[in-house]
Amino acid sequence: KKPSELVLERLKAAGCPFQRIAAVSGSGQQHGSVYWRKSGIKSLQSLTPSKGSLVEQLQSAFIVEASPVWMDTSTTKSCKELAELSGGMLRVAEMTGSTAQERFSCHFFRRFIAEHGLGDVGALSLVSSLGASLLVGDIVPIDVSDAAGMNLMDIRKQGWHSRLLEFVAPGQVEDLRAVLAEPRASWEVAGKVHEYWVSRFGFSPTCQIIMWSGDNPCAVVGSGLVSPGDIAISLGTSDTALAVLPKVPEEPLPFGHLFPHPMLGGCYFSMLCYTNGDVTRRKVRDAFFASAGRDGATKWEAFSK
Repeated sequence: KKPSELVLERLKAAGCPFQRIAAVSGSGQQHGSVYWRKSGIKSLQSLTPSKGSLVEQLQSAFIVEASPVWMDTSTTKSCKELAELSGGMLRVAEMTGSTAQERFSCHFFRRFIAEHGLGDVGALSLVSSLGASLLVGDIVPIDVSDAAGMNLMDIRKQGWHSRLLEFVAPGQVEDLRAVLAEPRASWEVAGKVHEYWVSRFGFSPTCQIIMWSGDNPCAVVGSGLVSPGDIAISLGTSDTALAVLPKVPEEPLPFGHLFPHPMLGGCYFSMLCYTNGDVTRRKVRDAFFASAGRDGATKWEAFSK
């Protein structure tokens, strides 16, 4: 079973009043890319409780079963080619909000299309839009905040950049547009909850599904960064520094990333991200606090002091 079903089953067992839920949104790990078959979309649209679990009904829905995620850095060549085509890394940042990044899904889409073409593709999604699609029972577009982490969206116009679409699918831009809908505002209603979830868990048929976004955009709102000038530092698997900006900076960022704010229309947030944050901290902990014992929690207590 998918985690989404397990969570809902446990909530149902605990007596959650699903019928009172007016709207649902969610967060998905940024940069993970999803490749729907055409037949997979039909399976999604026809979800029925009597046919089994979500996994059983969608087991053949995806062309790529093990989708690339943010830890995949195998697209360096594509990043260099994007920089050369655009006139340098700063030009890429000026267009998209970030320099060319290995983990960004534009490069995975490009490699997939070069290897497999678009013939059997029904839609291209991110993890966040996948979550919303499962609840709506149809393909939901990517929201603008998560779309900024793809090296594909015009950061100012907040739509796919035509030159970058050509980079991803040379000579096939219209075919690409057919499977990659224009991004939508993060606060828009994606649709009503699908009958599958109404029947299985008792959601109200009027329950609305709001666009999902990436984990970093959602962390901005969850951390209370809802006014220009707000700043937060997060120490996790990756270390990040987040700041809300009133507009796109006049000069492109030579490092870090820029995203449309998922809640404040016209505003943006910047993010500095160091993907080896936790690894580095653990090395320091183990090197200097080994005497604190073999238990990790005990070592962290010594580290914190």
